[in-house]
Order: sequence, then structure tokens, then C-alpha cells
Amino acid sequence: MASEEDVVLMLILRRRRKRRKYKQTVRTIHVNTYLSERIEKGIFDTSYEDLRLDDDKFFRYFRMSKLSFDELLVCVPDKFRKVDSTMRKAIPREEKLAVTLRYLGTGTSMSELYFQYQLGVSTIFGIIREVCSALWESTRTFCFPTLTENMWRASARGFFLRANFPHCLTAID
Repeated sequence: MASEEDVVLMLILRRRRKRRKYKQTVRTIHVNTYLSERIEKGIFDTSYEDLRLDDDKFFRYFRMSKLSFDELLVCVPDKFRKVDSTMRKAIPREEKLAVTLRYLGTGTSMSELYFQYQLGVSTIFGIIREVCSALWESTRTFCFPTLTENMWRASARGFFLRANFPHCLTAID
């Protein structure tokens, strides 16, 4: 006959096995069905080429000219490009830049971008982070000069002469 300890241990093991069965769920869908139609129905794949044909519409949508867009596109390196798989194609860097510019230019939420571009919210978040960091790394050297003491002194002198503000280096509008 089994001792009380053995019976208790058997009951504990039986409970753990039942819990494991409940925790194990089978995924039936790899990608949300709404997101799987991105190539056919996403705003980038359906409208980007049409926007490129019309300068005014392109400017109103991206809030920059095609030339500026292409210059920024050069700044986004292709190292962020993922490899196409049999399950899905990688997101091109043009689309990554378009999503980022739309987010920064309009202040739209990531959930709205989810419905427009048919990309996951976490994917959009990652895209915006990587594109912004790539743009910062590639443009900060020629967009923001290295500040020196002479530059600060010249700025303070300008504020003193123009606005009569002594010891002022910069202003926030």
C-alpha cells in the first residue's frame, strides 16, 4: 500500500500535467488575415506609384518633395532590409521611410498606421525607431554643426545686440 507522501506527490503531478495541457495552445494562424492582404490592399502598395506621378499630391501626402524623399531614402541604409521568406516578403525601405514620414508629419497614431499600411503595430514601432536612428546617424554630421565656444559667444553677442538680452545663448519659440 502506498504511503500518504506518495499519494500526495501523485496528486501534485496529476495537477501539473492538467495545467500543462491547458497552457499548450495550438496556433492556427501565423499572420492576422487583415495583415496578410497588405500587398493587395495596403496604402503603400496601392498608392505610392500614383503619388510619385503627381508632384502636388506627393508633397501633400509626405509633406516633402520627391527629391527630398529620395535624398532621405539614400540616408536609410539597406542594412535594415530583412530577407524575403516563403511566408512573406520583407518590407522595402521605401515603405519604411513612408511609414515614418507619415507618422512624424501628421502625428497620426500607430493604430491608424496599422489600418492604413496593414502592418502590425509592433512592426510599425520598430520601423519608426530604426528609420529615425538611421536618419539621425547619417544626417547629424551635416545638419548639426559641432558647437564650439566661439559659436556660443557669437550667439550670445547677437542676442545682446538685437534684443538686449545679456548672457542669452538661445531661445525656444
